[in-house]
Amino acid sequence: MFYMVSYLTCNFLSGPAPKASNQTSLASQGNCFDGASANDKIKCYQSYYNCDIFFQSVPNGSCPNCPAQQSLQDEATCVCTINALKEGAASHNRTKVIGFISGGIALIVCVLIIWWGWSAMKKWKSVKDLWEGPEGIQRFLYQDLSRATNGFDSSHEIGHGGFGKVYCGLVNGKTVAIKRAHESSIQSTAGFCNEVILLSRLHHRNLVRLLGFCEEDKTQILVYEYMPNGNLNTLLFKNKGTEQLDWLKRLDIALGVAQGLDYLHSFADPPVIHRDVKPSNVLLDDNMVAKLSDFGISKVAPEFETEFSTRPAGTIGYIDPQYVLREHLTTASDVYSFGMVLMELVSGQRAIDKTRINDINLVEWVKLTSETEGPRSIIDPRLGEDYPERVYYDMIRLALDCASFETHDRPSMKVVVSILENCRWSVAPHILEPAGDIDEGSFNEKQQEECHLTKSTETISSDDDRSFPSGKII
Repeated sequence: MFYMVSYLTCNFLSGPAPKASNQTSLASQGNCFDGASANDKIKCYQSYYNCDIFFQSVPNGSCPNCPAQQSLQDEATCVCTINALKEGAASHNRTKVIGFISGGIALIVCVLIIWWGWSAMKKWKSVKDLWEGPEGIQRFLYQDLSRATNGFDSSHEIGHGGFGKVYCGLVNGKTVAIKRAHESSIQSTAGFCNEVILLSRLHHRNLVRLLGFCEEDKTQILVYEYMPNGNLNTLLFKNKGTEQLDWLKRLDIALGVAQGLDYLHSFADPPVIHRDVKPSNVLLDDNMVAKLSDFGISKVAPEFETEFSTRPAGTIGYIDPQYVLREHLTTASDVYSFGMVLMELVSGQRAIDKTRINDINLVEWVKLTSETEGPRSIIDPRLGEDYPERVYYDMIRLALDCASFETHDRPSMKVVVSILENCRWSVAPHILEPAGDIDEGSFNEKQQEECHLTKSTETISSDDDRSFPSGKII
């Protein structure tokens, strides 16, 4: 009698166990049939089965094929494992690991994004508050100012100086003066901002008004109202005609400059020392009203100091000799510079002129000429006889007082304004009779007393280490 053996081992079968016939023997290890033994039940939930009962090594050393959905685990014992269970578990584990890693990365990215956004918002808010603070001052885009000047073309250039170049351009339908700083004059952002804030606080008829600014890509620009009649230096020394600068206009210009300086010294908050009063910084509007410009090197009160307050204090010929000696600035330093400008207005001579061989400095020339040739020889010959001598002699006396070597001998700008106002309102628009030579009686007693009032004692040190050529400065 023949018996057949049915091999069902390691097939991971479930359900009712098949029944073997009388002539059949059933090999069913490694399955999960109903009613399986406890040992087989445990194996049903394992990730692999040891199938060494069925998969024995054959003589040639190779293992027979594993059942479907199983793969060979060990060639020595022909152990097979179930792919679905193994790969499923591994895949599940990999998914969990990837999930944890992805979640961690996502969390870190979210934290970084939130931190960056907070920092950017804080920085943006800080810049916004910083630059949009000054009321009435516009922040211009560089591209708009570049377009207005045709790329800062030289054909638009109307002036230049130590700070940079000044261009004329049309912005928003209005002609403006665009002052662009040289790379060597670039300040820190904080310093530039402080300068903008300072300039935005200065409002006076005789000061050039700041309209706006620009700071982009290491470029710093200040935008001012445009002065169509240029500057005093050009009108006084480069234009030989006398039409625009008759005696009354010269007096009005002197008074306007004095009023502007008096405002800076007495009414600005904080008080400001201009530091560079000279004809090229006196601009004239379409009505020939004098306006002081170039506050880029102005000196402010100590609590408002920035980098720009340490630049060279003025121009040779207009510099207070006490500053040269002591490197300390006071409002009297501006008074000295104003005295030199007033002398130039009256005489038509430059503050420093090397063609005056023995009297290069204008103060010495005025004193010597007055003594040797009389005061008439000091007056600008382009005026002819068309000027009130008494007023102009008083202006010369005032200029010499302002340009006194000793600080305590100089009047304050408030006193200067008072004297010039008296001169202005004492004359009618016609030529007066000559009043004689310059003497101590040129001022009335009240004015003489005012000239020797206590001067401002505000002193601000400077870090300027600029050296000057030796010679007579008085």
